[in-house]
Amino acid sequence: METFGSRRMCEEIVLQAMHDFDTAYTRGWIDLDARPRRELMARQAEVVESLNWFFYRGGIEIILEFAEFDVSATAIRRKIRERNTR
Repeated sequence: METFGSRRMCEEIVLQAMHDFDTAYTRGWIDLDARPRRELMARQAEVVESLNWFFYRGGIEIILEFAEFDVSATAIRRKIRERNTR
């Protein structure tokens, strides 16, 4: 990727996804693997499915590769687990 703006946008997508994961986990919607912990309303279920896809079905890898970030998806997953198991 050649432009600063595109890389910055990808960074913000990852940071927002991490924030959304923290929020969903804190509210009891998901477990640490981004799977639903209980029956959810439609909007909540949509958020959970999006988080699961992003973190555990290839979404994060797409963003990291596109933006040419030198960080692994495993490291990001480990970070969100650490943040939510304190």
